Amino acid sequence: MHKCVVCGKDDLIGFQLTIDGSDVVFYCLNEKCQREAEDEAKKQREKLVASGKLCKWQSEWDYHPCSKIAVERGFCEEHAKRACSHPDCSNMATKPCSHTGALVCGVPICDEHEYCHHHQPAPIQLRIPV
Repeated sequence: MHKCVVCGKDDLIGFQLTIDGSDVVFYCLNEKCQREAEDEAKKQREKLVASGKLCKWQSEWDYHPCSKIAVERGFCEEHAKRACSHPDCSNMATKPCSHTGALVCGVPICDEHEYCHHHQPAPIQLRIPV
């Protein structure tokens, strides 16, 4: 049996979360306790990303961000190797393209670009009848 850190209930089933790499705490399956566990997990991830220990690659639509150890400029080995997909751009990709059509694009792009080159807004052309 484990005691939930939110409601104090003794339970066998729930979530265990490691806090700051040492303390393991337990959250039961109560909806309020689950939300608390998710919030705490997000805070822990933000701390690790800010300290440069965890890869900061995060897609806007993906619930599970990269959880690998950061090795280069705040990114894991896999994400540090990704180059921006824009032609004539040699920057390191820092995020996936978030353009949505039927699906999310997801092509790697750098911070200088909002979308990959496939989804740049087309120039507006007006035709005035004469």
